[in-house]
Amino acid sequence: MSLRGKNLAWQQESSPQMNKKYLLIASVCVLFGLLFFAFDHPPAYVRLHAFNRFDTAAPLAVRPKDHKGRNVISTSGVITFTSGLDNDYYQSDSNNKTVYFYIEAKLAKLLNLPQKRTPLNISIVIDRSGSMQGVKMGYAKKAAKGMIDQLEATDYVSIVMYDNAIDSVQEPIAVTNKDLIKSKIDKITARGSTNLWGGTERGYEYVLKNYKPGFINRVLLISDGLANIGITDSSVIRKKVLAFKDEQGITLSTFGVGLDYNETLMTDMAETGAGNYYFIDAPDQMIGMFEKEFNSMLKVVAQNAELRIKLPKGVKVDKTYPLPYVQAGDVVTIRLRDVFAEETKSTLLRLKLQDRINGPLRFSATLSYTDALDGQQKSVTNENLLSPVKSADSYLTHFNKTVIEEVVLFAANENLEDAITMVDNRNFVGAKRSVDANKAFLKANNDYVKDYRSLQVMDSINTNYGNLSSKAMTISSDSLKKVQKYTRALNYKLRNKKM
Repeated sequence: MSLRGKNLAWQQESSPQMNKKYLLIASVCVLFGLLFFAFDHPPAYVRLHAFNRFDTAAPLAVRPKDHKGRNVISTSGVITFTSGLDNDYYQSDSNNKTVYFYIEAKLAKLLNLPQKRTPLNISIVIDRSGSMQGVKMGYAKKAAKGMIDQLEATDYVSIVMYDNAIDSVQEPIAVTNKDLIKSKIDKITARGSTNLWGGTERGYEYVLKNYKPGFINRVLLISDGLANIGITDSSVIRKKVLAFKDEQGITLSTFGVGLDYNETLMTDMAETGAGNYYFIDAPDQMIGMFEKEFNSMLKVVAQNAELRIKLPKGVKVDKTYPLPYVQAGDVVTIRLRDVFAEETKSTLLRLKLQDRINGPLRFSATLSYTDALDGQQKSVTNENLLSPVKSADSYLTHFNKTVIEEVVLFAANENLEDAITMVDNRNFVGAKRSVDANKAFLKANNDYVKDYRSLQVMDSINTNYGNLSSKAMTISSDSLKKVQKYTRALNYKLRNKKM
């Protein structure tokens, strides 16, 4: 059974809303004069092992005869839980074997919203550095006050502002006097540098003060500048965000304003913190983005959600994409925390099999969570079997089309991310070479691209970005920053199933 082909949720991806997003992509490309490139057509083979960082091994070219590989699909309420291997078999007489394991939790739309919503425990953290002065600060305060207006007396909120110093506008409090809280927000003014982590950490501490398992416990971070005071090392910040998410149960959403913030850091913080990332091109978009964030939190379906993958003996994790994980023994754990209606959470594991393995391998994936509607602990488990085979024909006829589509998608997504980073570092020649190679990779996998909308969007984004490396030195600095941030935002949405 196909992961998407016979699934109503897949049909919904062709909705008018999705088409509007494609038109938005096209309009931005026209705005910056991004033209399509013509490329030579590579041979029509399939590269299952993507090049570049996604797979350091040499690419393996094969011609699948058929795609009889099957997914295991289970349901639990509004959750459809799917898992699949890139092939149901592995060749027992081969060495250096690589296997891909894809797991997806897709949540349907809630037909009947509960009468009483899940209470919120949030901290709004506002950058008050000098660059926020004027229109940006004005809209940041309007967005924060708009959020306060929608909270209830059962919710908790705190407001933090930061520059080189960290100040508490409002310490954690139940939202019983909205006018008082909003009057304090009105007094915020812009001034110094950007201690981004210091402000974020204070927000975490305030949420932790009133932490409750049945609440949505989240920090909302607004910034328009580079972290230049306090802890600025992105790897250190990432570890701290992961610890607050995994150990304390607090998630993080980030709102990047304008063209001068570090979108790589803000994106990584949101992904690691199991929240959302927003690129706010114009300050007046802040209000709408905050409303979008608030509305999504009203539709929580599962809390304390956790994905546990039990690996058979002799199988090692080589990489997971895109979500961070922890491993203890043969169990890989990914803590998803809050999951909302109409949301998709997925992960792809690249696994290495020891050469001496020659028996059947059983992979178990369990999604456990607290049902936000009735408070009950629930779980759903899938088991996928990988069997050894000497017959080349059996191997070549049991590839899993939908899993390979995800392998190609994640590989191409990461390759484009590399090219964007090269442009950040002014390596325009390297970026152009990387984009061209990625285009060739997608063309080599055209049989998968043509049947999967997300891969078509990936191909469009990559193609449109291709001309940037040759034009980057001639367009304005602000135009280049905008294209960088816009492309990264699209790439983030694509790999996190938010498009």
